[in-house]
Order: sequence, then structure tokens, then C-alpha cells
Amino acid sequence: MNMFTRKKDKAPPLVAVNHAGSLSVPGEFATVPCNVLRMSATAAELRLDRPRQLPSAFRLTIRGEARSRSCQLVSAERRSVQVRFA
Repeated sequence: MNMFTRKKDKAPPLVAVNHAGSLSVPGEFATVPCNVLRMSATAAELRLDRPRQLPSAFRLTIRGEARSRSCQLVSAERRSVQVRFA
């Protein structure tokens, strides 16, 4: 069972949100566009516009939110990325 599967008394389930966002990668000037497909208070599932390799830590900014979130990469397969909020 992984962090994206609900187990009694564990992390809350991810809720479908479909928000536009962007990733800020340390040491890079440009941001990486993405869509936040599902999210909870502790984790999110993202879809990248284009497949790319990501570092283990980066920041997620969701359009319309005042703050960005520190993220730890949990898994990535092509354009699908799963993160835990640090």
C-alpha cells in the first residue's frame, strides 16, 4: 500500500482538483508547467505538460494561491508525478 491508497487512520484521500500550477526547480530560472490533478493536505498527484526528469525536492505553486509548497518527489513515470508536501 502506498501513500496514495487510503488506510484507516492514515493520510486523507486525494481529492480531484484540476488546478494549473508550476514547479520551481532549485538552480533553474524557468518554471515547469503542470496540472494538479488530485490533492490532499499532505500530498498531490501532478501531470507535467512534457515528460522531464525532476530532482527529489522542488516547490509547487498553484495558480490562485498566495504561497508555494515544498515538495518531495515520491514517484514519477513519464508525465505523471506524485509528491508529498514537506
